[in-house]
Amino acid sequence: MPMAATRTYRIVTLPGDGIGPDVIREAMRVLQAVAKPAGFVIDTAEYLIGGAAIDGAGHPYPDATRAAVL
Repeated sequence: MPMAATRTYRIVTLPGDGIGPDVIREAMRVLQAVAKPAGFVIDTAEYLIGGAAIDGAGHPYPDATRAAVL
């Protein structure tokens, strides 16, 4: 009997002002823990926003971030 296709969800994370990398990291650990038993896969990508983006890219909402979330 063929296996059903596994659904994959792409999630862009934006750790920055207010919700820092430590919070995002733990939230993604929880999501990954429930994904497999629930029958789906999480594909994540992290982009800069806010103060971290100003430090890293010179702008609070860089073009790469904008393109990833649109």
